[in-house]
Amino acid sequence: MPRELFHLSPARPAARAAERLFRRERTRIRRRIPGAIIEHIGATAIRNFPTKGDLDIVVRISIDEFPAADRELSRLYIRNTANKRTAAFASFKDDQAHPPLGVQLVAIGAEHDDFDLLRDQLRVSVSCRRTLARLKRRFAGRSMNHYRRAKSAAIEQISKKEPLATLLAGRRSRSKPVKN
Repeated sequence: MPRELFHLSPARPAARAAERLFRRERTRIRRRIPGAIIEHIGATAIRNFPTKGDLDIVVRISIDEFPAADRELSRLYIRNTANKRTAAFASFKDDQAHPPLGVQLVAIGAEHDDFDLLRDQLRVSVSCRRTLARLKRRFAGRSMNHYRRAKSAAIEQISKKEPLATLLAGRRSRSKPVKN
């Protein structure tokens, strides 16, 4: 089996294509899950940021509505088995979409309910953006698995910085506890 490599796409055209697809997919998801909070996340949601050229979406829903939302998204997309599914998190994908699409379903207040906050941290923090952009450029053309491990470690460090750390703590303290 050939090893998957990490590649970067031109940022502006990728962001435009991702935004067009986001608007279409947001409408499709909203029809099936009317109460969901649906947001464009990931690199294409950050202006002029290095990207693989894919679209990432987060769908936030209450824990009570999570099972029904999970069923609805499984009718629209393929489950992404590369990510661990829990009672409060599920991942889906459409590799045939243009650009390729990833959809993360998360219960509000759960462990993984931080995608939008990370996006916002990268939008406002030059140092966080610079750190992740350097990492992406360093791994261009190299192993996707190595890139993903390095990216996870970098995101863990970014999540400890202000204001993200405070926002994460506040979000989790305001919602009822969710067990993954």
